[in-house]
Amino acid sequence: MESVRLEEVIGEFVTLKKKGTNWIGNCPFHQEKTPSFVVTPAKNLYKCFGCGASGNAVGFLMDHDHLSFPDAIRWLAGRYNIIVEEDLSSDSEAERVRKSERDRLFDLHELAGSFYRRLLHDSDEGQAIGLSYFRERGLNPDTMHAFGLGYSRDTRDAFLRIAVESGYTEEETIAAGLTAKNEQGQGYDRFRGRVMFPFYNLSGKIIAFGARSLRTDKKEAKYLNSPETLIYSKGDGLYGLFQARKAIQKKENAYLVEGYIDLLTLVQSGIEEVVASSGTALTQRQARLLGRLTPRVTLVYDGDEAGQKAALRGVDILLEADINVFVVTLPEGEDPDSYCRRLGPSAFQDHLHAEARDFLRFKTSLLLAESGDNPLKKAEMLRELASTIACVSDPLKRSTYCTDIAARTGVAEPVFVDAVNRARIAKATQSRPEDRQSALDALPVPAAHSGLEPGLPQGISDDVRRTALSDEHQEEDVIRLLLQYAAHELSDGRSVVGTVVDTLDEVSWDNPFLELIFRCYEEHWKRDRSCPPTHELFNHPDELVRKAAARLASKNYSISKHWSEKFQIDVPRPEDKLLEDVLNALNRVNMKKIIRLMHETLQELKESTDSGAEKPEILENYMIYKDMHLKLSRILGTVVSH
Repeated sequence: MESVRLEEVIGEFVTLKKKGTNWIGNCPFHQEKTPSFVVTPAKNLYKCFGCGASGNAVGFLMDHDHLSFPDAIRWLAGRYNIIVEEDLSSDSEAERVRKSERDRLFDLHELAGSFYRRLLHDSDEGQAIGLSYFRERGLNPDTMHAFGLGYSRDTRDAFLRIAVESGYTEEETIAAGLTAKNEQGQGYDRFRGRVMFPFYNLSGKIIAFGARSLRTDKKEAKYLNSPETLIYSKGDGLYGLFQARKAIQKKENAYLVEGYIDLLTLVQSGIEEVVASSGTALTQRQARLLGRLTPRVTLVYDGDEAGQKAALRGVDILLEADINVFVVTLPEGEDPDSYCRRLGPSAFQDHLHAEARDFLRFKTSLLLAESGDNPLKKAEMLRELASTIACVSDPLKRSTYCTDIAARTGVAEPVFVDAVNRARIAKATQSRPEDRQSALDALPVPAAHSGLEPGLPQGISDDVRRTALSDEHQEEDVIRLLLQYAAHELSDGRSVVGTVVDTLDEVSWDNPFLELIFRCYEEHWKRDRSCPPTHELFNHPDELVRKAAARLASKNYSISKHWSEKFQIDVPRPEDKLLEDVLNALNRVNMKKIIRLMHETLQELKESTDSGAEKPEILENYMIYKDMHLKLSRILGTVVSH
């Protein structure tokens, strides 16, 4: 495998940019807006400095596409035309025993794809119904072949019988979502009498099917898709992404349409950078997947009111993924398929380029037309626009949008900015710790006034005040120190793990996943004064615990051993000031706990005063907490810690 180029392999799935001798991009294993994923060709290794993921080409394919080791080798062999000798002398039964359930499902879908393709082209029923339909829609043989189009026979169990004859059990076909059982316990094909559209993962394996009925019976669902299975999640992929990914990376744009035929017509017309949402709202995972491939997505939907409303669905998710969103509208009554065929490929591409509008301008125009002169509708429209702009992470973009929309709608810009800030706060109460803090940091800092709790901005809701009091940043710092230095001995003779456990033994935690990591250290320390092996945390049953441990265990930098001799500068190592770091981290956690207690006590005091039943002990508790807050502030050299 010496001919394998790691940057080429990973570049199939992630947009990478050259930086010196390395390549960088957004990590495909966790959500991030600032690239921390580094590919080093010289070492044939990749490393994410955000979540800690690392490995070589084979490991990347196994982790990214959940391939087995043999399948990852086969993928690379196919990519680089390498001949891999496999022992095929053994019977297929032995192979079936060795394969995992996931491998069996992949194989079942490949069998189904081959079966449906063969029926489309070779059977009388497939040619008369399925092939005729595709030809009527203007699709040529090359397009049908590239997307693996097929047809499912209109009989009860045609595929089920083929699958059983090929060595699969009926239970496996049900687990694959290809068959089901009726009330009498009889097995039947899920797809019958329909044209078939396979879904591929980014490695080119069939993982699901979309199917369209050609019957006129209105009681039957027009479209039927595979259910969720071990290898397919509806919110993970987009139709056509496997075929389009290279064109999307090259053009730095993805056209997003709704229907299968819309996509196929555009691809056949020379527009390769197109994917389809299949009529469902976008998910965060789909948006992140697109964001790793392109900075821009252009929506192309039907020209009627339903199409325009469809263009509004899920766009906030794209904006949150830091994607620039544009919209192309079509004449009323037209869809991408019909309009492309009516104009012709060249003119249609010209239309796409000429009519692409910034999404927020499109949405503003649409909502302004709907609200008319009704002030209540206009206020609601402005709130909706503010909610959308709140999804934009870049402060410069946000500011530009606020200025533009204020001018277009006639609202005072400070008023609209305030609405956007409120929307950002509302979103922040339901998001991750780092997003919550960035949202709060973006707010204007109010003037200090008497009576306000320490560390809280003025004039925001109780929910947001609780958010501002979150301890998760401080908790993360403590867990980071445990993961990196738990067994180290401090300069005062104590161990890091012992100091942390003894100090935070009875403290309540904000983040339950960080608490699980802490309790693991606590259990080992109290049992036999040991530390848990890191692999125990990296392989924890809870995925969020695994991710938190991997992210916090990674050191962000290391100092070259030649630094001091080259520059005559003695730079202290993190270990040299470990006692100071540990004590500061513990004090910051305690500071946040005290601030929260002060806040809760003030609330109790206010409630007791309002009810006329004042309780002196509440005020006494508050003064105790305030004294503790003052002492810790002096130790930390700060007044407020949040």
